[in-house]
Amino acid sequence: MHLAVDGRHVYPSTGELVALRLADGREAWRFEGRTPGARFGPPTVSDSVVYAMEEGQGMVALDSANGARRWAQTGQAVTAGDLGTPPVAGIAFVYGKVPSGLMTADLRTGAVSHTVKAAAARYFAHRSAKRLIAVGDAYTAAYPLA
Repeated sequence: MHLAVDGRHVYPSTGELVALRLADGREAWRFEGRTPGARFGPPTVSDSVVYAMEEGQGMVALDSANGARRWAQTGQAVTAGDLGTPPVAGIAFVYGKVPSGLMTADLRTGAVSHTVKAAAARYFAHRSAKRLIAVGDAYTAAYPLA
């Protein structure tokens, strides 16, 4: 199980998008998504924003304090197989797994900049080096981080 944590909440990867208070473990907020029974991949939290991929829709960005939607993509071909990879917040973009590779979206608006062909991997942002690190079963690679 993947957990994202900030100073107030833990965001478990349960298929739902929920924030649990660190102080008492109780639910602080829950995001339902755009369709009944919406499924979400593991979340990432960065700079007071929670990012997650929603199956069949795309990425969502929520205020970490209260779960209010900042932006949400629609119509992206996110499959159940893409939900295992949490998004990675970079400097100006957030990266999310889609069937064709890695989608690059504007941190502020969610507008898709481009998609890069990338193999299945776990991704990590190394902000000071300005690199997106990809770790696959048989390889490690570094891409420019924007």
